[in-house]
Amino acid sequence: DEGDVFYVIKSGNCTVEIDGTAVAELKAGDYFGENALLRNEPRIATIRAASRVETLNVTRVMFEKLGLNAKLEFPKRGAVACGALVKVETKPPSPKTADEYHLMKTALKGNDNLASCVDLDDLKIKDVIDQMWKESVA
Repeated sequence: DEGDVFYVIKSGNCTVEIDGTAVAELKAGDYFGENALLRNEPRIATIRAASRVETLNVTRVMFEKLGLNAKLEFPKRGAVACGALVKVETKPPSPKTADEYHLMKTALKGNDNLASCVDLDDLKIKDVIDQMWKESVA
């Protein structure tokens, strides 16, 4: 079916299904419905609540009225596109030096896509940075 609503999960968990097969899991902070709004494509997956779920919603009309269709880009989701069930690994927050904190704060404040959809004051930015962890990438 054609999608006309973008959803952000406020609380709860969902399963993403393609052709009746679970391919991914979504949790608070995850989103769905972006392809239908950005590309006028029919929905490619079925989202099923795995628990009680609360969402924040934006209709296509409001999405376009706010200009989000021109401002936002969403990463391609390998878990959905490739048909593999993927669990996102999270790690405990790691300590940050003052320089690292400043670098992350500058990056978050300078992200135009992020700024177009969320208002990050200094306290929210600190909360986000406090949850980040270091990871080496080869």
